[in-house]
Amino acid sequence: MLPTVLRPHLLAETAVPPRSTLGRTPTGNWTVTAGGELTVLDPGLLIAARFPLPAGGSGTHAVAPDTSCAALALPDRLVVVGPGGRTRWEVHHPAWGEGESGSAWITGAGTVWAVVPSADGPGAPDHWWMLDAGTGAALQDFALDCHSTGSDPIPYPDGLLLGLSSADQAGQGFRVYAATLTGPPGVRRLPGTRRAPADVHPAGDRYLTTTQ
Repeated sequence: MLPTVLRPHLLAETAVPPRSTLGRTPTGNWTVTAGGELTVLDPGLLIAARFPLPAGGSGTHAVAPDTSCAALALPDRLVVVGPGGRTRWEVHHPAWGEGESGSAWITGAGTVWAVVPSADGPGAPDHWWMLDAGTGAALQDFALDCHSTGSDPIPYPDGLLLGLSSADQAGQGFRVYAATLTGPPGVRRLPGTRRAPADVHPAGDRYLTTTQ
């Protein structure tokens, strides 16, 4: 049997600033973080929304599924803003250390999930907060088992789970977690530390990983 030959077909293209950070959303949009701005591109790579970023905002930011707001993971606080950059609410947390940053994700169920440092001091395990997207009210606080230098939320296609990949500050690889988004919320750690999830298969039964 001859191997299948895949021929790429260009669907859309656009230019992005140098050193941009790219992300995607479950709704098919793309996010571009560069030059003090978080830009949302639709599936055809046309601009759907823009959110200005404050100086020093080096975390992993997120945009709501309807692009009505963005959650910014800043060095010492989590801020939800509208398209013009107007703050809707903010919640402060202990500051990340040098070279460290947090992450945020907005679900279709109206919650924000954010990785923040522990109040117990440098090096203590991080926490994964679940907040009300409309008000910033705390709903859940899950203690993780590592302190990370950075983290990336990974949405599951079915919307039932939210994955999280954390780079362990102690140099022990990656820690991978999964949060339940329906029913009683909960967080569990997935096995392995040598590979970091990068994306989840549309079927939700496997994921793409990268090595440390």
